[in-house]
Amino acid sequence: MKRIDWDFFMAVFRGPDLLQHWLWKEMASGESREPLREGIFNIYEQLDRILAQLLELLPRETTLILMSD
Repeated sequence: MKRIDWDFFMAVFRGPDLLQHWLWKEMASGESREPLREGIFNIYEQLDRILAQLLELLPRETTLILMSD
């Protein structure tokens, strides 16, 4: 993103989707799942930091579309 002059840039983060499909039910199962819960929230926090770094690199006039399934 920094090295190439771009007109269109796309990034896909599969982590949140995988978490929702594979681990969320386990986390909410009522049993003691604190390590799993902490791990899931840590992944979301890391993704937030990465997105913040990407946003800082965008030129002011950039159109940003953020979506989730």
